[in-house]
Amino acid sequence: MPILKAEDALPELPSVTVIYGDPGAGKTSLANTANNPVLID
Repeated sequence: MPILKAEDALPELPSVTVIYGDPGAGKTSLANTANNPVLID
């Protein structure tokens, strides 16, 4: 891991989220509100 200077910009890392719940709770509807979602069914 390199040493960063105070003026260096931090890299933006992607967010990985897992949504778990009962059937019919609205998980897919919630996931579809994200930017560029990847849904695995």
